[in-house]
Amino acid sequence: MCGIEFFNLEQDGSFVLGVWRELELYSIVIIAGLAALLAVITTLVSNAYRLAPSSQIGVFDNSYLVFGVVWSVVLFSDVPDQIESLGIVLILMSAILVCTPNATADREK
Repeated sequence: MCGIEFFNLEQDGSFVLGVWRELELYSIVIIAGLAALLAVITTLVSNAYRLAPSSQIGVFDNSYLVFGVVWSVVLFSDVPDQIESLGIVLILMSAILVCTPNATADREK
């Protein structure tokens, strides 16, 4: 930040070379809260991988993408296109397949 101002590298409209505005206390608190939530979630997910089969946890670990689409539609009115919809359907189908009993495991019992 100081180097951008010192060497006069500032470019209007540039994310990297533009001078960023100062954060208010409210924004800092929100960022700190989100960072704390992310730390808790990451710890819980790593424990889940330790305790359960990784094939099941992996599918549900990626289920946040579906929730991301829901929030995208609700908050930004951004409707997914065909490829995005196909990805969501594949994630949901894999979750269903992982939750169903394996046919070969049933025969062995």
